[in-house]
Amino acid sequence: MQPTIYALRAPNNSGKTSAINLLYEIMLEHNFVGHRAKPEKSYEFYAILDWETKRIGITTYGDSPKLIRETLEKMVAKGCHAMVCACHPTEKAEETIESFSDYRIVFVDKTTEEDNRLHHWCNALDAGYLLGRLEELIGK
Repeated sequence: MQPTIYALRAPNNSGKTSAINLLYEIMLEHNFVGHRAKPEKSYEFYAILDWETKRIGITTYGDSPKLIRETLEKMVAKGCHAMVCACHPTEKAEETIESFSDYRIVFVDKTTEEDNRLHHWCNALDAGYLLGRLEELIGK
């Protein structure tokens, strides 16, 4: 298995954090075992989840390249085979993620919809897509 980073890419306030939070909840329902590091009263977090011998890191931190780097480095140090992060569609953010040259990098453009009633649907679609790629990658 080639280690992989999936970067959910979109501008501010487009639902990246909501989609990754939903992904985390769905992974727990699919019997991944996880530990979540989340500051009190914050929707932002990172988590490490295990499936058999495979380790996956996910994070919503994507507002600054510095936070992206620091969080991905923590997950690399914890032995993650795959990682999911948020990122803005900026050159600096993308270069930061691409600097993890031992990993295959896959940018996933966030599904968006202007109609607020459809935001949850878009987030569920993105969370399901990411879960499918992760399960395929680890052979689940």
